[in-house]
Amino acid sequence: MLTYPSIEESEKSNELLGLHGYWTELQAIRNKRDVAAPFFTMKRFCKYLEVVATKILTEKKKGEPSKTSLTFDTIGLELNGEDLILDIKKGQAGYKVKYLLHTFNSFQNPYRFLENLLKTPGKDFSPADFEMKSNSCSNLLSRANLKGCLKDIFFKKGNEKNTVQLKSSWIRISEQPLETRLSVQKQFKEMNLPIYNKSS
Repeated sequence: MLTYPSIEESEKSNELLGLHGYWTELQAIRNKRDVAAPFFTMKRFCKYLEVVATKILTEKKKGEPSKTSLTFDTIGLELNGEDLILDIKKGQAGYKVKYLLHTFNSFQNPYRFLENLLKTPGKDFSPADFEMKSNSCSNLLSRANLKGCLKDIFFKKGNEKNTVQLKSSWIRISEQPLETRLSVQKQFKEMNLPIYNKSS
């Protein structure tokens, strides 16, 4: 049995023993060893990392206006005539802005392909469904300026070979993983899209 000369020293000893336990568990995670009942499970550890990353990205410097890691809450795809539009909505106030992603010639395959995709979210489509020469869905989406993370959050591979499926015509960014949100925001900034002014 351990005895201490004062309550303060007893509390300090318990604190150090606790820290040693946490450190041991963190080391076990790093070395991929099993821990009986770890304080920091991998899931919890990753959640902490996300919180820290978000804090760093949203932190404002002295004298700078407040900012957030994302400038929009939802994004949507819209085909207006032969124009593919990125529709942005932000917050409860109803802030909206539309950007021109791509303008199609009506004889181009990607226009026809995306037109049908946008009509029926959740259904598999392939170029062969429309007697198209191209058999690569990814190629058609890239030609429509939908690449990387922007393509990935809207589309997924279908059940059959060379098919894709539109997940949803609207995506709520706040419900996406942090990595996806930051990737979409980065790609959105790099694209530097023109504002869509054409009347509906």
